[in-house]
Formats: sequence, C-alpha cells, structure tokens
Amino acid sequence: CPDLERENVRSGETVYVDVSTAGNATLGYVLRAEVLEGFQVTSGMSQTVIVSPPAPVYYHYQFQPNEDSVRVLVESPDSQCAIVSIQQPNCPVYDLARDILYSGAYQTFTTQAAVFIDR
Repeated sequence: CPDLERENVRSGETVYVDVSTAGNATLGYVLRAEVLEGFQVTSGMSQTVIVSPPAPVYYHYQFQPNEDSVRVLVESPDSQCAIVSIQQPNCPVYDLARDILYSGAYQTFTTQAAVFIDR
C-alpha cells in the first residue's frame, strides 16, 4: 500500500509481492504496478465509475484541518445491491462482503447511500 503521508514518493522504490498457489503445477503470471491517477479525492469532488465484484474502485480522502466530518454520497442508476465501505488506508484492504464487516464503516444500497465519517 502506498505511504500516503509522504509528499514525494520516489520512483524506483522496492515493492515486495508474494504470490502463492495451493496447486501442484507451476503457474506463470504477469505483475503490473502503476500509479493510479485520481486516487486522491477532495471535498466537493464527484467521481463517475463503473464497479463490479472483481473490479472494485478505491479512493483516498485526507481530512482538511478545518473538517471534523464528511458525508460520502453514492448514487447508482440501476438497482443492483452494492456496498460502499469506508476504511483506514491500511493493508490489507477488505473488499469482500464477508470481510468489510470488521473494518471501518459500510452501507449496503441499491440506488443511493450516504455514510457520515468523523475525523
């Protein structure tokens, strides 16, 4: 996970990745790491995204000195059941429905949800 407290993260820093399988066969894989544009969001900012179970979307929000709480508003044009989860920026990120119950705040919704977060 990125160290978001540091102002200037340098390229060329060492990243460790462990990959394992329970199978007996040797498996090949491709690993791609990239800096995500738009990862940091601010108050009043609106994002339009498409999400799915295998492709969740993550954002980081840093409270401003004059903010004590924020409202996260999520809207969807369809009525598929979804979950919005608010967590501390730590690893691991809990992205499975059975795991988010134990970290931060969450809300299930169909077309709209609001989650209030205190500093």
